[in-house]
Amino acid sequence: MRREWPVILVSVALLALGLSHFASPKPATAAACIWTGGAGSNWGTSGNWTGCNGASGNEPPAAGDTVTIGSALNQPTITGASVTVASLALTSGASLTIASGAALTVNGDITLSADGGATTTIDNAGTVEATAGILKTNNSNSTGTAQFALHGSGAWTLQNVTTYSITSLTIVDGPSIRIRGNVSRAGILDPGTSTIVFDSGGSQSLSGNSDHNFYNLEIGSGTTVNHASGSGALRIRNSFTNNGTLSQTSTSANRRLQFDYDALDYPTSNLSGSGSTTVARVEIVSNKTVNAGGHSITINNNTYNSALRVPWTNNGTFNGGTATVTFNGDSSAAMDGIGVNNFNHVVIANTLNAGSADLNVAGNWTNNGIFGAGTSTVTFDGGSTSTYGGSSTTTFNNLAVSPGTALDVGANALFNVASTMTNDGTLRQTQTANGGTVAFLNVTDGGATARYYGVDITPNGSLGSTTVAVSGNQVCSQATGSPVRRCFEISPTSVVSSAVTFYFRDAELQAGQTLDSLQIWHYNGAGWDQVTKGATGGSGEGNFVQGLDISSFSPFALKNSSPLAVTVAAFRAALHEDHILVTWETVSELDLRGFNLYRAGSRAGPWTRLNRGLIGSQRPGSPEGSSYQWEDSDVSAGTAYVYRLEAISLDGTPSTAGMTEATTRLGLRLWLPLVARQ
Repeated sequence: MRREWPVILVSVALLALGLSHFASPKPATAAACIWTGGAGSNWGTSGNWTGCNGASGNEPPAAGDTVTIGSALNQPTITGASVTVASLALTSGASLTIASGAALTVNGDITLSADGGATTTIDNAGTVEATAGILKTNNSNSTGTAQFALHGSGAWTLQNVTTYSITSLTIVDGPSIRIRGNVSRAGILDPGTSTIVFDSGGSQSLSGNSDHNFYNLEIGSGTTVNHASGSGALRIRNSFTNNGTLSQTSTSANRRLQFDYDALDYPTSNLSGSGSTTVARVEIVSNKTVNAGGHSITINNNTYNSALRVPWTNNGTFNGGTATVTFNGDSSAAMDGIGVNNFNHVVIANTLNAGSADLNVAGNWTNNGIFGAGTSTVTFDGGSTSTYGGSSTTTFNNLAVSPGTALDVGANALFNVASTMTNDGTLRQTQTANGGTVAFLNVTDGGATARYYGVDITPNGSLGSTTVAVSGNQVCSQATGSPVRRCFEISPTSVVSSAVTFYFRDAELQAGQTLDSLQIWHYNGAGWDQVTKGATGGSGEGNFVQGLDISSFSPFALKNSSPLAVTVAAFRAALHEDHILVTWETVSELDLRGFNLYRAGSRAGPWTRLNRGLIGSQRPGSPEGSSYQWEDSDVSAGTAYVYRLEAISLDGTPSTAGMTEATTRLGLRLWLPLVARQ
């Protein structure tokens, strides 16, 4: 037995090898299938192919086969089937149609070739998915631009896309195309009205020396698109939605985010998404409006030649929505263009040179770097409160605050203005006033030249943290008539007696008022109290009136007399034999044009004006008073009447200073709602 054992082992081994050979035949090799179209246009019909596997060699391609489609008489259509191939090539003039409900999966390259004559086309109404490889456009002749087209509104998923030089790829019918790899451009790509979506969830890139043109561009959550090589711009015709990251570096003078493609046909581009967008620079052409919505942009042009890196060129309109634009470049080049720049929040993280470009700012201004104002005007015009801050002091060229807008400096160091300061809204500043004279909102050019004065406060002790608001070129809402067109609000933490100097401009002094005769008035919540007056003086930007021993802080106004249209000493009604005699007396008529007298059966009205024409002031502009009367003959005995007296100021404004009521011995009630009673 010992001698036979090795022989048995060898025999068993040989038998096992033989069984294995016959049980697993060698798999068929991948075929190189070529479309002939000899039996029609159906992809799945035998006889339309050559070079494929199968008994006849003309069976439809299998999953591992490569496919080439030439310019045969009949071009293929995939209908009602799901087809998978290893790679796909279309030569000049060839076309492939994927019908609705059909699907094509390509596990490698899609190569489109043309010779400058006929267009090479893929028409997709179903589904095209490339799981790997590159979609390439090749010029097979180089004598003219090779033309390619992707048609159809079906579902497209591509991996990488490369357009070579002297080629032109047009996307037709506005499909949405998912790209999960990289895009390299040397040829032309016309996006039509398509939506290109980068959504691999990883890192993808744009490269090449031709511009990357998009109609709608989307970046999905978790996806980063890097545009860091090549000289091409990223051009957007319609919308940009970024929920991931766009990172563009400035190693090329031409690399930028550009909103300009067919600006006349597509005049508006809208931005959206919660992602991060960092670009080398922004360019908006004429007739183009860009609406940022809530999508913020960072401009980071730190690498290329500093003198050539214009960070912002706008010849159209930019609307900042609720977004923030951050300038993080160190470029010495100035902003460019003659367009309208409506920013929301502006952050200067490095350097921004405005040049001659004007900036409208609806939100906040934060300067942590260098702002070169050039000849620009910065206007805060959001209609609400904008904050000014940052670690650097900003020197504006021209600065304007629009009506209805407040610019709040907070506790930051005050800005400078090199040329003109215009406050038609409100300026607000907070400082600690604990002794000595503290100047609020006194703006200079950064040197000795004053551009705007607010107030000076000298407390007899500590007011603590104190906020001062100066509303320019406007009358306090509680005042009427013709006071100085500037309103002052002072809000200290603690109250101590203080001297306050109130400043105003020549242009804010209204007719009938003079500097020497101005008085200071403090609104107590119901009326105006006169403040003890100190010195007056100044001129131009710095006229001033000083108030002494002020210990009540709230709105302050400057006026020769009380900021009411008229001071009424008495308002009476008396019943005579056939009429009611209404009488009133004034103490002063410095700002009075005349009166209107109204009557009603109750305070709720309706009111009837008794005088056809204005009851004229007897002493218009005079510090002295007069007496008036009106006979109301259209009355009935035993009936109650309510009378209302309306005073009209010199500028035509009705007085709204308070109300009073009187009752006659016969039960006649009289009501004076719009003038003060002494």
